This record gives sequence, C-alpha cells and structure tokens, in this order.
Amino acid sequence: KMEKLLEQVEKVIESSNELDNLNDVIKESISTRQDDLISTIVFESGFCDVTRRLENLSENVIFINSSDQMFDTPTFVKFLLKNINDIYSSSCKCIKDLKNLNITDDRTKELYIIIKHTEAFSSVTIDKIISTLYEVKLPVILICCVSTNRNSLFVKCSRSNYLLLDIKYASINSPEIIFDRIWSKIQLEKNINFIFDHEIINKSKETFFNYSHSIKDIQKYLELSISFHFNKVKNSHVISDNFNNFSIYKNAFVDTLMLLHEMTKRYYSEKSIWYLYSLICTDKNLFDTTNESEFCRWLSIWNVWGKEKYIEFLERIKIILSIDEFKNLFDEVEVLLTKLNTLDERIEDLKKQQMELNSIKSSKIKKGSNKNKGHVNKDERQKALKDRIEQRNNCDLFSKDKKDVFTFLSTFFKTIFNHLFDTTDFPYNFIRYVPIIQKLANPSSDYFIDVDLNHLLNNSDQYCCSNTTDTLDVPLSYRILQSLSNVHTKNFVSIEKWKQTFINDCSSDDKADVRFKKTFKILKQLGIFKEANENNSGKVVVLYHSYLLLNEILEPVKRQDSLTDSEVEIVNPEDCTEIGNKEQKNKDNDLSEENKEKSEHNTEDEKEDTEDDTCGEEESVSDDEEENDNETETDEDKWYGSDSRKKALNNLVYYSILMFVFPLLSMYLSYQFIFIDYFHYDTDTAAMYSGLVALSIVYAVIISFIWEAYKEEKEAEVRKKILKSD
Repeated sequence: KMEKLLEQVEKVIESSNELDNLNDVIKESISTRQDDLISTIVFESGFCDVTRRLENLSENVIFINSSDQMFDTPTFVKFLLKNINDIYSSSCKCIKDLKNLNITDDRTKELYIIIKHTEAFSSVTIDKIISTLYEVKLPVILICCVSTNRNSLFVKCSRSNYLLLDIKYASINSPEIIFDRIWSKIQLEKNINFIFDHEIINKSKETFFNYSHSIKDIQKYLELSISFHFNKVKNSHVISDNFNNFSIYKNAFVDTLMLLHEMTKRYYSEKSIWYLYSLICTDKNLFDTTNESEFCRWLSIWNVWGKEKYIEFLERIKIILSIDEFKNLFDEVEVLLTKLNTLDERIEDLKKQQMELNSIKSSKIKKGSNKNKGHVNKDERQKALKDRIEQRNNCDLFSKDKKDVFTFLSTFFKTIFNHLFDTTDFPYNFIRYVPIIQKLANPSSDYFIDVDLNHLLNNSDQYCCSNTTDTLDVPLSYRILQSLSNVHTKNFVSIEKWKQTFINDCSSDDKADVRFKKTFKILKQLGIFKEANENNSGKVVVLYHSYLLLNEILEPVKRQDSLTDSEVEIVNPEDCTEIGNKEQKNKDNDLSEENKEKSEHNTEDEKEDTEDDTCGEEESVSDDEEENDNETETDEDKWYGSDSRKKALNNLVYYSILMFVFPLLSMYLSYQFIFIDYFHYDTDTAAMYSGLVALSIVYAVIISFIWEAYKEEKEAEVRKKILKSD
C-alpha cells in the first residue's frame, strides 16, 4: 500500500511540473530577441511574490534588490566583471576590457540580471544599468520584476535608454494556482484511496510560500507524512479492511467539498478550496444555524438565489446521496425537489383557493353592510387586515421552501463531512500530521541564528575558536550600533559611521568590509533596526523593542581579529567608542591615568577628557554621561543653537500664560468696567463685546507665536549656511 501511494504521489508531482512555467516563459521570450538590443523581460504585477523562484534560474545570476542599501553603480560593475570573468575565464578589470572581449555565441552561458521591485530604484540607477549593458554588448538577459503595471520600466528610464531594450511582457502561474492544482490532483483524486489531514496542507503551504516556491517542498511533506503514517500503522498492528467502503465515502466527501466551494466562492469569498477544508476540519460547529456561525453568513447569500439555482444544487446533492447509508437524506432531498419543481402550480392553486374564500367573505360583508350602512366596525377592519396578511404569507411558499432547504443543507454537510472523520473504520486511510515533519522538510533560513545573542555574549568562551569569526561579528556589530544610539531619543545612526567603527575594531582583517555587510543583513533580518526615511538616507534607527529584548551586555565578547589560527586577540567592546581603535588606546594609556587623577579634584577637567578617542574602565560615571550627551547631539542643536531646547521651553511657558491668562483677564475687565460701568450696556451685549475682545487677544497671541517661530527658522537657515560654508 505504501509503495503504491508513494508512486501515485510521485506521478502527480511529475505531472504538475508543467504548472511552474517560469523557464518556458523565459525561453519563449528570448527566442525572438534582436542582437543589437538588450533582451528584457518584464514580469507584471503580482510577480513580486514569487521572485525567489528566479534564484534557481541559472548559475550565472546577478540579483539587484531595492532593499540593499549598499548597492550602487560601481557595485553593479564589480558584479558584472566578476560574473563575466567566471563565465568566459577572462581577466577583465574595467568596462573598456569588456568591450574588447571576444564572446562566442553560446546561449548556455548567458548572464541573467534580475532587478527586484523595479519601481523602488531611482531613474538614474536604472538608466546607468541599461547604458552600461548596452555599451559592453554582452549576451545578457535583463529581468525586471514590477509590482504595479507594465509601464513601470518605461516611467523609470529615459526614452533613449528605453529604445535600447527589446522588451517582452510575460506572466506566469502564481504560487496560489500552482499549489491549488497540485493539491487538487492529490487530495481530490478519487483513484488515491487515502485522504490527508488539513494540517499537512497548511504546513506544506507555509513552506511553499515562505521558502523556494518549489514543488519539491510539497513532495517532501507528502513522502514524510506517508512514511510516518505507515510506520505508525505497522507498529500499532492496525489491520486494514479493504472492504470498508472508504473509497465510496471519499468520493462523496470530495464531491461535497467541491460543491460547497462552488456555492461559496463567487458570493462569499474567492478563497481556495483548502481554506474551506481547514475550516471544516477545525470547526465542528461550522454548520450550526446559530446567528454567529459562518454557515449563517452563507445562508444570507443563498437566500437571494432563485428557484432554478436551488434545484441545480439539490440535483447534484441527490447524486452524492446515492449511497445506501444516506437513504434518509436521499428521501428528504427528493421531497424538496418535488416541492421546488411544483412551486408555480402550488402557488396558483393557493391563489385560487384564496380567491374563492375572498368571494365568500365579500358576499357576507355586503349583506352586513346593507343592514348597517355607513358604519364599519373596528373589529371587522382588523379582521380584514389580518386576513390579507395571512393570505400574503400563505402565498409566499418559496420562503417556506427555502427554510426547509437550509435546514436540510445543515444536516447534509454535517453528515458528509463528519462521517469521514468520526468513523472508526477509516484510521488506516486517513493520514494525519506529525509535527516533526515541518522541521525535516523546511529549509533553513539564510540568516537564521540558532544561538541567542545574549547567550552568545554571556558564554563567549566556548565560541572563541577559529571558525566563529562570522558568528561573533553579529553581537559585536550590534553592541557598536547600540553604543551609537540612545534608547530614549532614537537618534539616527549613520551606516558609514557604524561601518567605520566596526572596521577599526577589525583593522587587522582585510575582509572587514564584507563581514560588516553580513552583520548588517543579519541584524536587519532580526528586526534590530530599520532604515531611516528618504530625508535621512544612509542612516538607520535602532528599534525600541530591541533594547527590551537585548538590553544588557553582561560579559565581554571574545573574538579574533584575523583569519589565522596563530593570531587571536581578545577585545572588549565596552572599551571601544565610535571612533576609537586599538593603536590609539595603547598610546593613550598614560593620558587615561592622568585623567583619572584629575577627575578626583576637578569635574571641569572631566568634560574635556571625555572628548578623547578612548575611555578606560576606571573613568567616573560623570565622564560617561558627558560623552553620551556629546554623542547624542542632534541636527536641531547645530541649526538652532545649543540653547534651542531651553529657549523653546521658555517660549512654551510664556505663550501658554499669554493664551490662558490674558484673554480671561481682558474679558472680565472689559465686561465689568468698560461695557457695563462706562457704556452702560445690558449684560448680554456687554458679554458679547467682551468675548470679542478676548477672541482678538487669542488671535494676537497666536500670530505673535507664529512670528517668533518664523524668526527662529530664519536664524537657523543663516546658521546652516554658515556651518556649510565652514
């Protein structure tokens, strides 16, 4: 059984490979390209969700990502030179060498350049990439992924560069389509005499969308699930009954699931069939007719259907219920179909009966009215009204039939869906989810860190070996970033300043630049910081929650500064400031001791000592506070002056007093002594005029406050020009 099921699953997976038509789309797009233009493929909106599938496109790929802050034109040229040299075994060192390179017409060695989220790049960057590629005349395929529309590339580059592109617009099957079709072939295939748990589908879907978008991920889940299932069955000595009619019930289950999906997808939602399957498996009360259930929302949509639609779906339900075990439901659906098919005749018969009753009642009313002309009894009017309402309700047979249909649907769905899960005869055929499968099937993340940063820092002795340089770079880089920022002010930290501090600490390593880039990506992936806005490009801000998560460094970090095993140096990040280095620290040891002696007698000298490049562990707490105040100097202090905050606070207090005290005081004085005592106005008129006086003073205070702010901005602009000129 197990081998047969694995074989069936493998056939389904192989037949599904055609769904992932990425390679076919690319080959078709470049087959008709023009040699003098750059072959360009634009994947339109929605493709941003599946760009990971391009990573397996070829070995010769250059990825250009909008989230990479380190990317610029020289970096692109470096990537281009490196890949061309690797592909054609050349030694080009500049663009001029690429122009003179003789390249054979070998289509298997084409270079793919993939720009992810093209809209996020500047027009200058896109133009430089296009002009560089056209200048070197290389067999390059440019792939632009856009998340809006096909005109994004046209908008981003100049018209002259746009004419250099041989553009093909393409679209491929989305991951949703691929996943749904694969699982439909497996789960809804009636020849496969097994059914899979909804958790297997959900977990495989999570893996499929979060990692490589590869069909092999789904195959891993299926094969592992089958192996675990049959191993459990074998160990528990469960005997399979081949005549337990599981295939019959599965066919009914599959047909009912597809029927429910068709009944809900156009009106309720466009969710996949597996959303419904998970909903059915997790909520046993899904088909209850309570007001808050999901089923009642569906009923509110089905309530507007016409008679023909009810008949159509009930006929399909009748076919599903052609099993002997569902004989009662089969008889019930036949009764409902008979009622709906004869609905028009029943309504006509009811109308005729009502007309006969109305004629009899009208004759009686005429006889009574002849006796009492001009008078209609109140009770008679109410009775006539009730009769009309009852007649109308009796004629609405369709509403009564719909209520019967809804009650039947609730019973039908409960019976079909719960039967497959509740029957004790089917455990052999029902493959359940095992949590360990997810760990075995999921690929590891590129930036996954198994060791917690605090654990790494506090237990760094065990990691101080020759192969831990990259791992220990992460906490050190984080510690430097934390020292350059302030948890209370959230100041921006310059990436270049952060990088330079890290490189100074790794001065003996010529690969410190590459190591910093790795730590930058890892810390960004962990959510330790976020990039600043466009006005502060090249800067980052440390997120507040990262301080709560990793707020103290209890042990010094031990790391090596070179890649050789013989030269290992222990560095304490606590002893490093933002512009410090090891050589200056050795030279200034004597100066640090002198500063310590001076700090005991004169606190004024401590403020000057804190401006040194390094600091010792013996420095006083006041030195650290003064240094932090100098490091956290903001742009506002530069432009508005060092006393700007104090001045702003004084202005706030001053104008607050003016705003709340002067209007009330002026209103009272003008009301009592001017408009009443002097002009002798009545109280209402005096109150109106005094209110206008108070309002005018409020406007005057606001205008003066705006004028004061305007003057400060002008002074700041002048100071900014002076600083820039200096």
